[in-house]
Amino acid sequence: MYYSLEHCLLDLEKNASLLRIPFEVDPNLEMAEIHRQIYEKKGPAILFEKIKNSPFRAASNLYGTNERVDFIFRKEIPLMQDIIAIKNDPSVLLL
Repeated sequence: MYYSLEHCLLDLEKNASLLRIPFEVDPNLEMAEIHRQIYEKKGPAILFEKIKNSPFRAASNLYGTNERVDFIFRKEIPLMQDIIAIKNDPSVLLL
């Protein structure tokens, strides 16, 4: 489980699944075009580090592929499956 988005981004970076964009980008269409091109190629998650006229960074394409979604939620999937099973049939708690 990630305690913050930063923790998730660092994990993605450690596993070569994050692209940092260190130069300034315009949030009006430029960021979207960069995202679109990377998404079409099933590329990595993106961290825009400098956004024109903004003090904030922005993450994009976190859920761009099924493999990355599986990676991000790898620790939570078994828990979610258990919760769904209990919701579908509460008697499983008695087993």
